[in-house]
Amino acid sequence: MFFFSIIKKKYVALRQLYQHIFFLNYRKEKYFKKTKKPQIP
Repeated sequence: MFFFSIIKKKYVALRQLYQHIFFLNYRKEKYFKKTKKPQIP
């Protein structure tokens, strides 16, 4: 159970990191492509 909690914590941290990176890329593309319609995931 302890081992599982460690994996779960790492998984949640990775997910937050990926969401953060994805959000930054999304804002960047939205900023650079103001003429085009931004892609909504």
